[in-house]
Amino acid sequence: MAAKSVAKVFQSLKNQLAQVTGRITDGGEIFLNGEGLTDTVLSTSKGDFQLRFLGENAYSQTFSAEPVVMLDQDQTLQRLTVKRMHPQWIAKRSIREHFRQETEIVGDFINPALPRYQLKGELAFLPYYAYLYIEGVPLTQMMQKKDLYPPELVRTLAPNLILQVLKQLRYLHEQMSVVHGYVGLRSLLLSPEHQMSLIDFGCVYRKDRVIDNDYRWVIDPRYCSPEQARQEPWDEHSDLYQLGVVFYELLTGEIWNTGSTAQEQISFSAELSPQAADFLLPYTTQAISALVAEMLQPDPKARPQSATDCFERLEPISGS
Repeated sequence: MAAKSVAKVFQSLKNQLAQVTGRITDGGEIFLNGEGLTDTVLSTSKGDFQLRFLGENAYSQTFSAEPVVMLDQDQTLQRLTVKRMHPQWIAKRSIREHFRQETEIVGDFINPALPRYQLKGELAFLPYYAYLYIEGVPLTQMMQKKDLYPPELVRTLAPNLILQVLKQLRYLHEQMSVVHGYVGLRSLLLSPEHQMSLIDFGCVYRKDRVIDNDYRWVIDPRYCSPEQARQEPWDEHSDLYQLGVVFYELLTGEIWNTGSTAQEQISFSAELSPQAADFLLPYTTQAISALVAEMLQPDPKARPQSATDCFERLEPISGS
């Protein structure tokens, strides 16, 4: 779409939003800035929810949604997480299709550790879907709270946390035929009971229903696999590489990808060399170090061949 056409679309939506009274007063700010939707009431077929902006990436914006009005008095409404397509992609048809596909995939999940889909619709003229709110903090925040989670404790917890994620990847890869595409510290939630949940399915695709741009969509270059960095087709082995990065960072407390810019981070992954089997000593055991080194192999064929393979190798050496 030409730049003038995009500008007209934005202006039209701003004008429409500016005419909405009560809940929305400044169409331009609310449409572009997720924070502008905080305290807005989202009306759905299940009831009304008050929104609070949680954050965004280049692909989407995320909100918590607290129930305020129930349409069915016999129904108990629960807090939701609302994920909305980012406004910058309003004119990009392929991104809308990708978001639709993500919504469909999440709607098919039947796994208590993964998002539990509830509904979908439009929020300020952009598509969204909602799932039951998952109590927890991203692993990025856990790593920052060194008073509560000192490095020694994180290293002790790491194998069990990784085993939990491997169970979820096994479900996605082997039962759903789905590839996640972005396994990183920000896409993993840790509950107060140390239960892990994999979220943020912005890169997801079904292996049997590939659409345009599936292989080229990368949210966070710090966690992109070598094949993603080289713009080659990627599959479940990419998820295992990314989980290897998470494992490394939990064990060492250090950032794996040392690039300071997005381009440097992509180059780091594209030019990666294999790691020695003992490269994680003395942070962990020889056996775990060897497994992580294999997960981080630049060649996808040299990595463990499935989440089940990783799980069965890690479980007996995890110490849990």
